[in-house]
Amino acid sequence: MDNYRILYLFGMTLLFTIMGCLPPSLDNQVLSPEKGTYYLKLQQVLDHLREDPDNSNLYMQAGDVAQRLSLWEDARKYYQKAFDLNPKSAEAIYKVGYTWEKSGQQYVVGQGMQLMKGQRDKAIKSYLKAIDLNSYYSDAYYRLTMVALNAEDMDLAYWAGQGLNRVEPKSNRNIALVKQVYRKRQELKR
Repeated sequence: MDNYRILYLFGMTLLFTIMGCLPPSLDNQVLSPEKGTYYLKLQQVLDHLREDPDNSNLYMQAGDVAQRLSLWEDARKYYQKAFDLNPKSAEAIYKVGYTWEKSGQQYVVGQGMQLMKGQRDKAIKSYLKAIDLNSYYSDAYYRLTMVALNAEDMDLAYWAGQGLNRVEPKSNRNIALVKQVYRKRQELKR
């Protein structure tokens, strides 16, 4: 999203918030005060980036704000730049994967929420890279297991689930995920 559109949306949000009304033709969610605040925050971070274009932490902040606005492509671009500046950042590449996963979600009648293959493959690659950089990155194991389950790649789901089990053996999400992987493996054997 270009800076002018962000400023326009923020200005419209501010104007209609002050006026206490929302035009029926505009999306109420885009014009909510919370969204307006995030657009303003994004603009502030982008202003700081113009002053310090090699600051990977600022790119992470921009990605976090864009992610809150569900601007998956923009968030991915900021996280990727943060990773390019700091190639040892497991968090940055994990978040690149998360944006691929979220942007690839689609609802399929009779099958529920599915991931488009291209985005799913890119998410998997990013999660694996995050784990390669930090073998204790529990969120990467968790998301990787979920994506692999969605793809019915039971070998990958089992491997990632075992990694999560190693890192946080007693967590509720680990226990639930181990059960889910086991059930799915049993289903597919039938």
